[in-house]
Amino acid sequence: MFFFVSVLVGGLFAWIAVQIGFYATWILFFHLVLAAYIAIFLTPIIIPNISAAATTDYGTALILASVAIATLFIAYGICFACLTGHLRVEFPKIFDSVIAGLLGFQAGFLVWSFVILVFCLTPLAKSDYCRTHGFDVNSQQSNISFVCWWCDRFHSLVSIPGSQKTSDQIVRTLWAKMATPKAKTHDADAGEEAGNPGTPPPPPPGNTPGNTPASTAAPDAGPTPAKTNGDSKGSPGSKDEHPAERHSAPR
Repeated sequence: MFFFVSVLVGGLFAWIAVQIGFYATWILFFHLVLAAYIAIFLTPIIIPNISAAATTDYGTALILASVAIATLFIAYGICFACLTGHLRVEFPKIFDSVIAGLLGFQAGFLVWSFVILVFCLTPLAKSDYCRTHGFDVNSQQSNISFVCWWCDRFHSLVSIPGSQKTSDQIVRTLWAKMATPKAKTHDADAGEEAGNPGTPPPPPPGNTPGNTPASTAAPDAGPTPAKTNGDSKGSPGSKDEHPAERHSAPR
């Protein structure tokens, strides 16, 4: 269903493109691709520097949309100022009608696909309603691939030779961060902000206050050995027999 919405948005932009002409449509389409490219490649760099983006579930989507909108307005404003507002240039009729319409359709499809990309980076895309109506990540691969394809074409023109990074890899990295649960809970963050690191662990058994540590306890002497007859004093048959007993014996 949402694919047909993309077609309707593209048709609306195609009608606008025929009205403004090929030259103005080309300028608009170029700045739309530039805004999507800057937003996708700068968002992973901006997120670690903004703490709020790492703690909220909507931080990635907000940064992606904010960078794209800011880039579009700034770049289009500079272009409009440099051209002194002259965005209407006469081209052959086929350019201002057919080619401008096709380019406008691409621009509208790109805008709607980027909106879908931003939405898929929010927790709302994981809801049962969006999965049922085909508005989740798996159902919108065609629109997201369209955005990534144009960004990769732009990246091949402006990147350094040998660069292996693609917009599809960056988008998948952002999805992986969204799927990863937060390491800290709200209670743990509140405890750290209050300066309470938490309850220390209990001491090991045997080292509690008031008790003798297990390592310093007196060693067990073991059972006392019983005395044998040979070890007792004055045992019969020994050389130490008392002299009185020896003289009293009958002869």
